[in-house]
Amino acid sequence: PFHRNVDNPIGAMVQSVTMDADTLEIGEDPSGQLAQFIKMLMNKNKTFRPPNARAALEVFETIVRGVC
Repeated sequence: PFHRNVDNPIGAMVQSVTMDADTLEIGEDPSGQLAQFIKMLMNKNKTFRPPNARAALEVFETIVRGVC
């Protein structure tokens, strides 16, 4: 998510370690739940991420059920 903001790969790598990514703006996600889900998956602090892929899928399915 940082490659557009820097002139070289080293800068992108430094930003990926030191900065959080911006929250996405997804037109089909007016409530922002999908964008927040993606941000949660990218959180640098693993305690704020789902503990495994199954837990992430459960969160995703809850979001999808709420939208559909």
